[in-house]
Amino acid sequence: MTDFELFLMKKGYLPWRFDCKSMKYVGGKFLISTMSNLDYRYIHKSDRNLLDKIDAGKIIDKDITREDRKGVIVFGLHEHNKPATLISPRPRIQVKRSVDAPGGTQIKNFNEMFDDSMNLVFSKHTNEEIFKAMYDKEVIFRFDLTQQ
Repeated sequence: MTDFELFLMKKGYLPWRFDCKSMKYVGGKFLISTMSNLDYRYIHKSDRNLLDKIDAGKIIDKDITREDRKGVIVFGLHEHNKPATLISPRPRIQVKRSVDAPGGTQIKNFNEMFDDSMNLVFSKHTNEEIFKAMYDKEVIFRFDLTQQ
């Protein structure tokens, strides 16, 4: 379990696993694994609408709508050969990097869609800063790695 996940739990978020076979959320402790469990879904303990539906055994997309899930935080495996990280919602991120390419080095820009960008934010900012930026789209984490 990462520091950010512990931070979420201290803020009142409860970890759940989404079971693709039953299309239901399952509580308990699990290991993130490419074989069975790709992520955790963190749901705040005050989200009674969603938690009541989960407790009643409701099914995703049939009984539990996208609107019901708008406050869910997803943390887990996202890109191949990358560690578990924040998947959704992500803060806005802009990273300028030098990249080896045919014909020489190129400068490329990467956004929050890339796990390396998200993990860079984790290495440079506090959990509280990241959490706030997840919901404040005016905040953009900017990095220029071409100057190193």
